[in-house]
Amino acid sequence: MTIPCGDCFGYAVTHARAGDVVVHAKVHDPWSGKVFHHAWIERRGRVLDWQSSQGLGPGRRGWIKSKFIAAYRPFAVKRYDPDTARRCMIRSRTPGPWRRCRYGGARP
Repeated sequence: MTIPCGDCFGYAVTHARAGDVVVHAKVHDPWSGKVFHHAWIERRGRVLDWQSSQGLGPGRRGWIKSKFIAAYRPFAVKRYDPDTARRCMIRSRTPGPWRRCRYGGARP
């Protein structure tokens, strides 16, 4: 089985709103166990990602955060507020993942 790839990093940066958290992490594919980089938005107890926006997984409403965490087992997690994520994207010329973001902005 292949891992559905798309624009998770670009989606997270461009669709995040005030009060959201942009998250970059490594995750485990629930079916194969393979590890890959992924990005998503955390909003009011839900996880929104590119795959969900395409109708995959739980659909456009996204995941309940606890179910997403249980399924994908993220690690090496980095959190950014939306403005910091946008500054990092502009400075690095990529929506992610970033090795280092000089603006900080990590959120607990």
